[in-house]
Amino acid sequence: MPNDSSKLSSRYRRGGALVARKAVVCFDAVDEVAARGIHAVWYGLWRVLSKVPFMGRLADKWCVSDADLSNQDLEDRSRYRRSNGWAIFLHIFFIFILPWLLGLSFKEYMYGIPEGSGQEAVEQVQVVKVKKIKKKYVLNPNSAIVWEVPDIDDEVFEDVDEETNQTYAADTSRGGKLGKGGGNQGGWPDGMANAKVQFLRLKHSGNGWNQQMDADVNFLNAFHKMTGLKINPVPQVRSVSDLDQYKKGYEPPFVFITGVGEIGLSGAEKKALREFTLQKTAMLFADNGGGGFDGAFRRLMREMYPEYPLVVISKDDPIFKSPYLFPEGSPKLFHHGNETLGVRGPGGRWLVFYHPGDLNDAWQTGSAGISKSLANRAYQLGINVVAYSFNHKMAAKAKKGN
Repeated sequence: MPNDSSKLSSRYRRGGALVARKAVVCFDAVDEVAARGIHAVWYGLWRVLSKVPFMGRLADKWCVSDADLSNQDLEDRSRYRRSNGWAIFLHIFFIFILPWLLGLSFKEYMYGIPEGSGQEAVEQVQVVKVKKIKKKYVLNPNSAIVWEVPDIDDEVFEDVDEETNQTYAADTSRGGKLGKGGGNQGGWPDGMANAKVQFLRLKHSGNGWNQQMDADVNFLNAFHKMTGLKINPVPQVRSVSDLDQYKKGYEPPFVFITGVGEIGLSGAEKKALREFTLQKTAMLFADNGGGGFDGAFRRLMREMYPEYPLVVISKDDPIFKSPYLFPEGSPKLFHHGNETLGVRGPGGRWLVFYHPGDLNDAWQTGSAGISKSLANRAYQLGINVVAYSFNHKMAAKAKKGN
């Protein structure tokens, strides 16, 4: 006969089994509810994503399988797939394929020159060493005292040249402003649609076209500081073909070219660059970077402008007078052993300005070791060249407007 303890143990076992069975039933119910909830969430996500362009396939793959969709859902999914495919194709066709087939570019460049209403301010010339003639005693060769004419030492002639030479300097207190400015001040501080001055460097297949690219940034910063004009602080690199992509009336007034050897331009590019300078009132601003560039550039000029020779730019040329004055012409920099040269086109306008003395080196960070004052003059010369191109561009524009 079982005792009381055995009866109690049997009762606990039966109670535990009952609780376990009820727990299993409860967990099954919870699991079923959770599964249905998760299924509903994924189905809802698919319904949303399937209506978003380009997301139909991802929604199909990630959210729901074909077996879980109704016939209507399957038909909707197929329609969305077709519409997304056509949308992708049409975007690619009109943005990339069609312009390529037509030989067009979907990007158009613009170069705006600031304009204003004030008067031009330029440097004033000052004579800092006045001509002075010393009294000299000259022996009379007919004198009875001295019968022979003395030899005149070369140093005598040097002394005479030194004493009679006038040295000029520019007053920079009023210089640096370009063209017609706003109010009573020179320059273009605001101007046309807040146009910003850009520096364009010509890319070619020869060596060294991209040497010392920091020089372009330094020149732009100096340009802004000295003129007050707004600038695009990021230098622009353009190929010859890019020059034809500018909006009509907004072509660049100049483009800078340098190198250290041969200049890599095809026959078609040479012709296009010639037409750019002649027909678009633009200037080719060239600088000798060293190596064989000087000889290569001279050959290029003979090929591009057979009827316009490369000639020396005289020291009294307007390009050396405004906004900064250079009474002696271009400053002597580095291996600068020749006069500044240019190609003068119809109407006397300079189509090409060529500096053989490596302005690019003077503009680079550190100025290649030359003095600060000489580097500053190099910046000023660059500003004169840019100002010259601006003024002729604006004059041509005004003439067409009339």
